[in-house]
Amino acid sequence: MPLPNQVQDLLDDLDGFVAAPTEHQKEKLAELTPLVNDASAQVKKMAEVELPALNKKMNDAGIPHIVPAPPQPRGGRGGEDESGQ
Repeated sequence: MPLPNQVQDLLDDLDGFVAAPTEHQKEKLAELTPLVNDASAQVKKMAEVELPALNKKMNDAGIPHIVPAPPQPRGGRGGEDESGQ
């Protein structure tokens, strides 16, 4: 299962519970934390190092460069805003 789906499944399991996480949930959190950290570092490197280098090459060649969109704030579950749209 893709990493984002695994993280979302764990968050769904933990959301709204008033008891401590189960052993399985703790193990899953320990398993996913380094994977999420690694994926975040890769995305950051891509946005801060690799994309600017590609844009420079494209600019040098006269091709318009790529500008990543800013992250969209997450309102409710599933990325919807709080109005449900």
